[in-house]
Amino acid sequence: MNVSTFELAGSVAALYVDGPGDVGYSRVWYHGFLDSPSYPLPLTAADAARDIRSGAVEVGSFCWNAREISAMLNHVDILTGPDSCLGDDPKLFCWNGVRGTFREMAAITPVMADAATTNRCADIAALAKRSYDPCFQFIRTFGFPARLENVAPVMLDEDLSEPEDLPMTHSDSDKQDVARALEFLAYRVEATSRLIKWIRQEGGIRWKTQKGTIARRELSGWRSVKALMETTYGAGEGGEPMTEPRRWPDYEGQYDLPKITGWMRGEL
Repeated sequence: MNVSTFELAGSVAALYVDGPGDVGYSRVWYHGFLDSPSYPLPLTAADAARDIRSGAVEVGSFCWNAREISAMLNHVDILTGPDSCLGDDPKLFCWNGVRGTFREMAAITPVMADAATTNRCADIAALAKRSYDPCFQFIRTFGFPARLENVAPVMLDEDLSEPEDLPMTHSDSDKQDVARALEFLAYRVEATSRLIKWIRQEGGIRWKTQKGTIARRELSGWRSVKALMETTYGAGEGGEPMTEPRRWPDYEGQYDLPKITGWMRGEL
């Protein structure tokens, strides 16, 4: 299975792509690069961090705009779409993509949309539906989310939480923080790729609960966001029995399907 992982956090976005023999590579974006035809994106995290630290490029503090989102989506689609050169059946994973990354991108895009990007919200929704979101699958199966920050320390013995001293949005003077943020997010999407494979191999997810105990739930396989949205409980994919996720009183409906996926219908 060819696993690619994608994430956007504040000023930074990163994509990890599997390569032959499990040798993959990362590509990163940062929305604060001053517009320069001689400095194309995406870049490897190492190249971007080096050039930022050395002063070879300047960084700004403006927000993502629709044109940047459009270019990013084009690149992600080329590497992870049905016609990808990565092999048969490439799978794009985005942990908490439905409630986080893709929703954020859709919210940003209309703000500065022009003729070239007016359809990008629909494109983002289509990419989200094609993707695999372990957090969303957990919600649809068990009724509550599996947070990356709680799963990774248990299954990988690695902490993928965003460092408290590393904000993902930056000012003009934060060159060191920008470089560190690029490196951190590139590391996190690579680690997430390893985690996805390990969950599949183990046949389940283990995580640390709020009480400090270790819990586990079985997952028989990954299902796309689209398949999870279309799930009819009692007739799961492959014929396995499925039941409606328990409605946990503490959550007060915040994980109901219409509420989570409303942005795909323009309900932002």
